[in-house]
Amino acid sequence: MRTDAGVRLFRDYGLSEILAWLYETHGFDFRNYRAPTLERRISRRLYLTGAKSYGEYLARLKETPAELTHLLEDLTIKVSRFFRDAPMFERLARDVLPTLLSGRGRGGTRSFRAWCAGCANGEEVYSLAILVEEMIRRRARLRVMIHGTDLDDKAVRAARAGLYAESVLGEIPHGHLKAYFERAGDDYAVREAVRRHVHFSRYDLTSRRSLSPPGGVFADYDLIFCRNVLIYYDLSLQERIVSKFTKVLAPGGVLVLGTAEHIPRPVAPMFEAVSRRWKIFRRLSDVPPPPVFREALGR
Repeated sequence: MRTDAGVRLFRDYGLSEILAWLYETHGFDFRNYRAPTLERRISRRLYLTGAKSYGEYLARLKETPAELTHLLEDLTIKVSRFFRDAPMFERLARDVLPTLLSGRGRGGTRSFRAWCAGCANGEEVYSLAILVEEMIRRRARLRVMIHGTDLDDKAVRAARAGLYAESVLGEIPHGHLKAYFERAGDDYAVREAVRRHVHFSRYDLTSRRSLSPPGGVFADYDLIFCRNVLIYYDLSLQERIVSKFTKVLAPGGVLVLGTAEHIPRPVAPMFEAVSRRWKIFRRLSDVPPPPVFREALGR
């Protein structure tokens, strides 16, 4: 951690050794997560496995691949639902998407690109895809690519499957449920009209090795969702992540954060607020990237 208190906490309780092992052997970098969050979630794994110390738990991690999977699931807890914060989606539909969906030309093809970072089980990705499909289905042809990423392989697999229990669909308007989902046994499956717009892959948002996920190699995103993700990181990592976004977000593109999150001060001059209430920000086209980009790239 960046703070002296955080370093002492990890050293005193052995958490630093666990975090270093995760990073050095598997590339998972949780070293800038908030200390209380890490302590609480890793302590839960100690309790469930019966380990008496962090050192004993680290030994179990090294010997038991399944426990690594369980730890990653606990460290990347998923809290999401379809059309979460419905007024935010209404604001997007009214004030943001009409312009973005006018379609910038890319190699002679009109297209719209979006990235949902920390997409959990895919609810937010599909919500955005439904909203976009509603707005473009009567318009001229437009190529749509909405890329959802998450660190958790299990979540990515669930998102790709596109199967959801009826209990998680309560906030979807009835007309949308009928138009974009179909029964699949006891569950509901996302229809192809929506699935054709989306792609999912595993990606570590804290990675210093790349600015965007492999599936988004061309980047140049019109819209980036990163809602309720930054709250788990300390300020230095928040700055690094948003700095990444400024590099891969097209001029005039839009970044959407969670309602409890903010644009870090070093990169704030690169944005203007579309809605401070719903944390919707537009990337300015005439402001160059800040020096913090060098840190984002690990230079």
